[in-house]
Amino acid sequence: MKLKKYISAALSAAIISSAAPSAVLAANDTASQTIEGVTYIYKVNNGKATIVSAENAAGDIDIPSILGDAAVTAIDSKAFFKNETLTRAVLPSTLESIGNSAFSGCLALSMIYIPNSVTTIGNEAFMSCTSLKTVSIGNSVTSIPTGCFYSCPSLIEANLPDGLAKIGTEAFFGCPSLKITIPDSVTEIGPYALGMQADARTGQIVKSQNFLMTGVRGSCAEEYASAYGVDFIDMGNYNLGDINGNGKVDASDASDVLAEYSRSSTGAELTFSPKQKIVGDMNGDSRIDSKDASEILSEYSRLATSGGSSSSQSAETA
Repeated sequence: MKLKKYISAALSAAIISSAAPSAVLAANDTASQTIEGVTYIYKVNNGKATIVSAENAAGDIDIPSILGDAAVTAIDSKAFFKNETLTRAVLPSTLESIGNSAFSGCLALSMIYIPNSVTTIGNEAFMSCTSLKTVSIGNSVTSIPTGCFYSCPSLIEANLPDGLAKIGTEAFFGCPSLKITIPDSVTEIGPYALGMQADARTGQIVKSQNFLMTGVRGSCAEEYASAYGVDFIDMGNYNLGDINGNGKVDASDASDVLAEYSRSSTGAELTFSPKQKIVGDMNGDSRIDSKDASEILSEYSRLATSGGSSSSQSAETA
């Protein structure tokens, strides 16, 4: 009987030990805890936990807010580096920082939401996440660092916080189909941060044809776009019908629309950039066709006979 009680007590102790490691850790000593099949290696300093690495992290996971008795406030550099099986990671609301290259090379990661609690993101944190499609960054982040989303070719949407001040060098380099709105609060954009990529044949840096940046005229974003020749549009203030971007609406714009419509009708490769698709859609039906060309010619005729100039269109009238 005593032997059975001893064995039972020993098994209970073993189970408790594997589920919840000792909360008493020397600073920077590591411990491990397995939650929903993922083994997190972490360290505790001043009562806060930093995830050092994660074993067996695959598919969709919820990163825990507490490990041991400590709130998870940081994900260390390269904690999930080159994890090719992680498809989605929900970050905890306790998180304050994401280290350098923390998720770099996570080839299957498709989306990321950075909570409002995060204030710091490290360089190249999400570099080469080739399946990443959407990104949302919380409102406590003021700087997107160097190479943060470098070479994320599937990225089509990035939501930036209103208080953002800086977008670092090559932050979104190699994101050719990205549509992004730059907040007015941004005062600094680093070299090759947006709308640029390496040509697959020559290796030279070129602008991305399907990239579109939206923002406010006269802003840092427009200055950057002008310097690098990438598409920029103020959705509340643009010249509807000005396909070639020369500041006026005329017959050549109508000709361009008809040529694009012809290509779409015959199945040929379309050439209009995202910006041209917006300014060329005169009737707002989300199509480029002969009706748009006709309206451009009407506008051209009106301007020619009235001696007026093309007026900027707002989002409501466009």
